[in-house]
Amino acid sequence: MLENLDRRQLSENDRKLLLLNLIVTYKKAGFLDRAEKQANLAIQEFPTEGLFYKEISDIKQLCNNWEESLKFLERANEFSEEFSEELNYLKLFIANRYIDSGNLDSALKILREIKSPLPNAFFYYTLSRIYFSIGEKEKAVSSAITGMKLLRGRSEAFVNLLLDYMQVEERLLENILSSIG
Repeated sequence: MLENLDRRQLSENDRKLLLLNLIVTYKKAGFLDRAEKQANLAIQEFPTEGLFYKEISDIKQLCNNWEESLKFLERANEFSEEFSEELNYLKLFIANRYIDSGNLDSALKILREIKSPLPNAFFYYTLSRIYFSIGEKEKAVSSAITGMKLLRGRSEAFVNLLLDYMQVEERLLENILSSIG
C-alpha cells in the first residue's frame, strides 16, 4: 500500500517519511533485501539525508556485514553528527572482533580513528584487550582500572577480562576493586 502512493503529490518531508516507513517496515518484517533497495532509492532521491545511510548500516549489521555497516554509518555521520556516538561504538565492536581473530593491527587502526570525547569505558576495555594481546600487562591493567572507575560498581566485564588474561588471584582482584571505590 505504501509503495503505491503517488509520491509526486507529497512534500519533500512527506516523501522522506514515506521512504523511511517503507524501509523500517520491510526491515521489521525481515525483508532485508527490499529494505535495502528502498534505502538505496531514498539515497538516490535524497543523497545528503544521513538517516537513509544509517538504515543501510543497520541492515548490514543484521546480515553480520560489519565492515560494510561501518562504511554506511561513516557516510551517515558525514551528514549528521547525531550518529557519531553510535559510529564510535560500532568501531569499538569491530576492533574487538579483530582482537578475537588476532588481527591487532586492524584493531589498533580502528582505535586511532575514533573521534569521540573520552572517557568511554568500552574504549578502555578494548584498549586493555589490545595491551594484553601484545604482552603489555601493566598498561592493560591500567586501562582496565580506568574503565572500571568510569563504570563504578558495574565492572563485571573488566573483572572477567583481568581473570581471563592474568589469572588474577581473587585477593589481588579485591584489592584492585577496593582501590577503585
